[in-house]
Amino acid sequence: MNAIEEQLARLTDSLRRKMEGRLQEAAFGPNAWKLPQPRVCVMEAKRSRLSLGWYSPQRWKQGAVKLDEIVLTPASVGKGVLYAAGVVAHELVHLANAVAGRLDTSRQGRYHNELFRATAEALGLIVARDETHGWCETQLSEELNEHVRDLIRRGVVNTHVFKYQRQSGRAKASLVRLTAPCGVFAYVTLAEAKEVTLLCGHCGGVLSLPREKAGR
Repeated sequence: MNAIEEQLARLTDSLRRKMEGRLQEAAFGPNAWKLPQPRVCVMEAKRSRLSLGWYSPQRWKQGAVKLDEIVLTPASVGKGVLYAAGVVAHELVHLANAVAGRLDTSRQGRYHNELFRATAEALGLIVARDETHGWCETQLSEELNEHVRDLIRRGVVNTHVFKYQRQSGRAKASLVRLTAPCGVFAYVTLAEAKEVTLLCGHCGGVLSLPREKAGR
């Protein structure tokens, strides 16, 4: 477990216990709520770059022990501890509904229904409706925000690790300048310059690399 995931685990455990206490007063679900501590990971979203996080039930297993998983993307973690806490809390709603056997989404998990809204509000979240994805927009209430700020003040959660920004693994392609006999030019990647032929719409000439670069 790296430093960021360690801090996320502390944050998640505290929010889980806080929300578990609120659920005891809910008019639905088990008589005695027990939210399991999930494994918290950070990884890139594969399906959509807009995803901030997701919940997966029983994703980890060791012997007879199975652990649920909450994943946050580097983008959501890099926005700070309060933002990350909001994403964690959203996914804890899904975890709570899974414990209660309540199906809170449809359309491959994208549409959040009334069951999600009811549980989210019971857990202390502020919920808003999106026309396309239902009750998917959540934010921490002032009570939960203050809970997280208290964790920071007491040193339970270290905010420093949430300031790191993940660098993209993709190398930026260097651009080269192609020039026509009349002086018109265009920038393309070196690979494109070797594979395609561009004609100038003004003089009809071929846009080409300078001689010293063309020979490389």
